Amino acid sequence: HVPGNAMMIADLIYSGNKSILFLGAPGTGKTTIVREMARMLSQHVNVFVIDTSGEIAGPGDIPHACIGSSRRMHVKSLEEQSRVMVECVQNHTPNQA
Repeated sequence: HVPGNAMMIADLIYSGNKSILFLGAPGTGKTTIVREMARMLSQHVNVFVIDTSGEIAGPGDIPHACIGSSRRMHVKSLEEQSRVMVECVQNHTPNQA
């Protein structure tokens, strides 16, 4: 966990409905930036981490502190990932008028 490493893209993180794709070789910091983004955003909005391998939020029952107030939905298998993502959106999206 490297606090502040996502500040270089803070304008993109806080700009609204944008998608960000990280590409890079193993060990270049992609996961570290995603964790910090989750932590930063969770200070302002609801953030859910859908985690199949425990790589983002940790493998245990308690999410790693590096994701801040983000909530983690652990997925036991890749086959369940889409169902869990739909469940997350259905159950945790604020009501819209």
